[in-house]
Formats: sequence, structure tokens, C-alpha cells
Amino acid sequence: MDDVLLHKELYRRDAIECAIKDFQGLADILIIESKNYWKLVFGNCFYSKELTIREFENYVLSVETTRGKRNDL
Repeated sequence: MDDVLLHKELYRRDAIECAIKDFQGLADILIIESKNYWKLVFGNCFYSKELTIREFENYVLSVETTRGKRNDL
């Protein structure tokens, strides 16, 4: 598992970018945009790639669900 697909109807690009910024130093994460999805490619992970991806998915979901409460995105 080297990449993740996040549906655009559920995740905003700015929430993903915020999560990527917060994960700096833990992984290099590239966003590739398609019609319906954000494809995230992970490389140079500090921890295992599988663990990093799993934790990133949880983190970006928490960022996305707080969108109404945060003004810094």
C-alpha cells in the first residue's frame, strides 16, 4: 500500500494540506488530483508506511470533521 484515495465529496484539499503540513518530518506526501479523488502518495516514511498511512487517514479525518470549528485551514 503506497497511496491513498480520498473522495473529494468528503475531503477538502485544504484539510488534506493541513494534515500534510502537520506530518512534515514523518513522511513525504504528494497530492495528485483526479476528477473524483485526491490520490496521496507516501514516501520516505519515518515509521512503517502502513502505520504512517493509517495514522494520516485518521488525522486528516479529524481535521476535516473540525472544519466548522477551525478558522486556520
